[in-house]
Amino acid sequence: MVLQYVTPVAEKAGARQSVLVGQSGDFAEGSVKIVRFNREPVLLIHTSTGQFRALSARCTHLGCVVQYQESPVPHFGCNCHGSQFDMNGVNISGPAPRPLPPYRVTLSGSSIYVAKP
Repeated sequence: MVLQYVTPVAEKAGARQSVLVGQSGDFAEGSVKIVRFNREPVLLIHTSTGQFRALSARCTHLGCVVQYQESPVPHFGCNCHGSQFDMNGVNISGPAPRPLPPYRVTLSGSSIYVAKP
């Protein structure tokens, strides 16, 4: 049992490397939606220029899920301890020690896939 504690956690069986999260028509330009990559929450951002980007939705402070906030300027905020991140995931205030990790987004026709970088 002690060995399980100190050895790295193996990737869970059945965890996919790339996950279909929706169709491009499901996301309006300029919108942000939380989708799931396996069991992890991911922010899927459809920019006003039509591109898709994805960031981890887990705050890098203690792992709470951040939320999209439009006012006063668009950003992601953590309600647990007040960390804030800009639209690129860069931490701009609060105790978060680093930016939100990015995910890779791939389009295949109108299907949107998210994968670890």
